[in-house]
Amino acid sequence: MVWNMSKYTPLSEFLNNNHGNKVELTLKQIEIILRERLPPSARMYPAWWHDPASHPHVKSWTDIGWKVSTYTNRGQIERVVFGRVKFQTTKGE
Repeated sequence: MVWNMSKYTPLSEFLNNNHGNKVELTLKQIEIILRERLPPSARMYPAWWHDPASHPHVKSWTDIGWKVSTYTNRGQIERVVFGRVKFQTTKGE
């Protein structure tokens, strides 16, 4: 089976190469990383950034351990804050 690269793979790679626990990006910066414009729904609906079950593109960052902790769209301020997910382990694993 051949794995098809998602158009959001460049964003996932950017996050994966970040060694911090938080990355704050403007939507314009995300578009530069993606080399294309985000769909209008990314600006209109905060849910576009959160739910991997209803938004398959979200899996591109949740699958590598990131989630969107904050989405802001107030006039000229369009920003997304990604946070690294802390995975819990059980003793003995």
